[in-house]
Amino acid sequence: ICYRLFYSDKTGCYSLSIRCTNHESWNCIKHYRINCLENSWLYISPSLTFPSLHELVDYYSESSDGLCCRLKTPCFIQGASSSLFHNLPKPVEVKKSFNWQQIKSSDLLSEERLTEDSPISLGLREAVTTYLFMTDDLSLQGTPNRKGRQTKDT
Repeated sequence: ICYRLFYSDKTGCYSLSIRCTNHESWNCIKHYRINCLENSWLYISPSLTFPSLHELVDYYSESSDGLCCRLKTPCFIQGASSSLFHNLPKPVEVKKSFNWQQIKSSDLLSEERLTEDSPISLGLREAVTTYLFMTDDLSLQGTPNRKGRQTKDT
């Protein structure tokens, strides 16, 4: 079993081809499209996204999770150039240090496009917004109304 990644300038996405060798019959090749989100994260299945091809391959090397099999080794094609590595976009840089004291709440809730040097990721914004939305709903259920009575849970 081996795999190969391809990038298509035409579609702007990657393809994953997996060759399964079966000694009893012919080789089988399965193809999967790797889609790219606006924030440059990648996915095969929309419920599972990755910040880089490297992390996607690492994950599917440990678990098949919807693929025909786990990824084992990259295929070597004799005479083929490694053009995939020349066409790769610049990797997404993950910033390790994060100081909550330096973050303004307006930056977390803003819908403006993130700058490249921003310590706030789209995922962090979505998590904070979802948390605030859910906790706001919960806090409103138990608050007194204008006449001093508690509102009824719906």
